[in-house]
Amino acid sequence: MVDPGSSGYITENEFSEALAYHRHEQLKLPALSIALPAVSGAGMLYLEQVILNDLLIAHGIEILPTVTTFELV
Repeated sequence: MVDPGSSGYITENEFSEALAYHRHEQLKLPALSIALPAVSGAGMLYLEQVILNDLLIAHGIEILPTVTTFELV
């Protein structure tokens, strides 16, 4: 289930993965890429928070609070 509005997020996540791989494998530099799930208070979820929250919960998808996300990272 991918909606057109998330294509920018998907593209950025893939680019970050490729950059981290290149830094680590080719340049022997440290690298880290984290593909985050839906985070409340940020991005598209912030703009349409109530509608998206209800929709995601209906599909069994939990939204991580912003503070929790940064604590995990």
